[in-house]
Amino acid sequence: MNIRRTIYFSYMSLRGRSLPLFYKRFLREDTFGVPPDRTRNLLIELISHCQHAVPYYKELICNQDQDFKSNPELYLAKFPILTKNIIRTHFDQLKSTDLASVNGGLIHQAVQLENLLDLSKIAPTMIGRKQLQEYILSGPAMR
Repeated sequence: MNIRRTIYFSYMSLRGRSLPLFYKRFLREDTFGVPPDRTRNLLIELISHCQHAVPYYKELICNQDQDFKSNPELYLAKFPILTKNIIRTHFDQLKSTDLASVNGGLIHQAVQLENLLDLSKIAPTMIGRKQLQEYILSGPAMR
């Protein structure tokens, strides 16, 4: 490890930031691979959050079998593909009810989960991330 990295990570640790721990975990996972249960646990956590905090998914999950912990990948594959029409029609229902209390942690986990999980097996026709991000960032006023 070079001196700049050592100083920077020491500084970040003293400020109470989790970047050094995240970086170490990232290097460990890059070297030894991601533990198989990690992706599964993150997916279970994400579906559970959606069940409790996202009205659109809460309704979907109530209409389906609620046992997603046994096979979360298969359970997620049963969800309908989000189309532009669904996003426009259910825009407010797709927002998490705890957005004010979440400071990016869940978003970070979702992005991390997306990187760990091969979504091409689950939903090959899924909207591209860039197009979806542009649509969401444009907000209702710009449409």
